[in-house]
Amino acid sequence: MNKNKTSNNIALAANAAWNKLYEYYNKASEETHYIATILDPRWKIKYFKDWEDGENGDDNLYYKNAKEMFTRKFDEYHSIYYPVSGTLNNNLDEDEDSEDSLFPVPKQFRNNNGYDELNSYFNSTPEPGTINVLEWWKGHKIKSK
Repeated sequence: MNKNKTSNNIALAANAAWNKLYEYYNKASEETHYIATILDPRWKIKYFKDWEDGENGDDNLYYKNAKEMFTRKFDEYHSIYYPVSGTLNNNLDEDEDSEDSLFPVPKQFRNNNGYDELNSYFNSTPEPGTINVLEWWKGHKIKSK
């Protein structure tokens, strides 16, 4: 009887562990995981690219999903903080401020090509694992605007 109780307890523990593992596995597929991993300069997009099996190359599902999710979120935030306003930006002289604009775009960001910035980040080599991520981003904030 004691053996059956022990066996039942092991089965319950294994089932609970399986459920917890499944919960975390699902969380690993969420957008937040992809974005946080790519924003970590020690991993970048290479983390997902390394999962390729050699046969599919860039057709790697994790890599494609990660890149698409990150690009979509990048576009969303880029459009909020750097809105395209062709008439405003094209008609301004270099020394002229846009006081008429509700959200003036500083000169350094006019005609900024976000995709060059994004592709540059995607193609750059991951940083050494010993770096402080927050300090790295503080040091690269000018480059990554």
